[in-house]
Amino acid sequence: MPIKYYLQPNPITPDPNDQSARVLPNASLSLNDIISKMMKRGTTVTEADARAVLNLFLKSCAMNSWKAILSIYH
Repeated sequence: MPIKYYLQPNPITPDPNDQSARVLPNASLSLNDIISKMMKRGTTVTEADARAVLNLFLKSCAMNSWKAILSIYH
């Protein structure tokens, strides 16, 4: 599957002709889609356990993101 992208001016370099690539998303999966794919792989992990772990993971990532953002202002 090819990776689709577009070019945009690169503000980091002084060269006005310099560009950087940005990837265009081609699909997205919901948490339910991901859990469904996990269960189809044949695992000893239950659907309830997978859902609990992924929810905890996402909440932890979100909390750490906010901590990082807040630390900038202190």
